[in-house]
Amino acid sequence: MESEDRHRDSLKEGIAAAIAEQWEDARRHLWRAVNDSPQKEIAWMWLSKVSENLDEHQFSLARALAINPDNRRARLSLEISRADPEAAARPPARGRCLICGLAYAQPSESCARCRCVTRLDIPEMFLQPLGVERALVRKALRRVESGAVKNEEKRMWILALAHLNLGEPCQAQAPLRALARLRPNDRVVCRAIEVICGQLADIQVDSSFETEAVDRPTPEQLLS
Repeated sequence: MESEDRHRDSLKEGIAAAIAEQWEDARRHLWRAVNDSPQKEIAWMWLSKVSENLDEHQFSLARALAINPDNRRARLSLEISRADPEAAARPPARGRCLICGLAYAQPSESCARCRCVTRLDIPEMFLQPLGVERALVRKALRRVESGAVKNEEKRMWILALAHLNLGEPCQAQAPLRALARLRPNDRVVCRAIEVICGQLADIQVDSSFETEAVDRPTPEQLLS
């Protein structure tokens, strides 16, 4: 019942945002709606209307058709977009979210589907609670652990981002340090290590009813 109520609210908010041409909010609410109720045809149809790129547009229409093969509007729209991609007036995908694989035309601070912060160049964002789709993040971690991701650098990016989005900075330290070794001149990675490990250093430890601060490690110590 709770999932149904959440889906209803997300769908309602997504449609309202789409009508108001607030595309980013509409995508975020509608992705949440289809995550809660994957078989909801109307949610996929609205998502196809506000999709950011051609891949997402076609994927949403295909999902609506899989749910209802008699959906003539979805079938016609999908045929048109496949026959003449320019008619869909959506830019091609330029990248994919490392966590959930959602295609995007322009990179943003967070993914519309899994709601993860997708960049390390704003590490301060990880210091606040993030309302991510934890099931999708855990799925990304299992994908890496299963050996499905072969590229070592990509593996470390996924691990670091996944743990940071889950609010697990301790577990993010090892992949961050591995990234720093792979990309020693990458200031973004070094800055992320400094911010995240600085946060951990500021945590107060309660010992024998007395509170003492943990010594802050230097960036050189973190990379050693």
